Amino acid sequence: MEERNKHLKVLSEMLCRYTGRDNIVLSEDSRLAADYNLSSFDLIELIATVEDTFQIQISDQDIRTLTTAGKLCDRIDELKNETRT
Repeated sequence: MEERNKHLKVLSEMLCRYTGRDNIVLSEDSRLAADYNLSSFDLIELIATVEDTFQIQISDQDIRTLTTAGKLCDRIDELKNETRT
């Protein structure tokens, strides 16, 4: 659970940079595009930053399903575990 909280914190910091807002605190249910008014371009840039930060690759097909912070954290964990094995 501690790792997940770290992921949420990192994602919150990224969203602050993309939205220009301060002190965003994400929950598992936070909707990335809808709650933070991210355009599809913003979302792609955010995912690219996530990939660089966590050293993972998220497929274009996955991007469509990663609508909440919780779902994105799940996918980060899955992909990080795949690279460890």
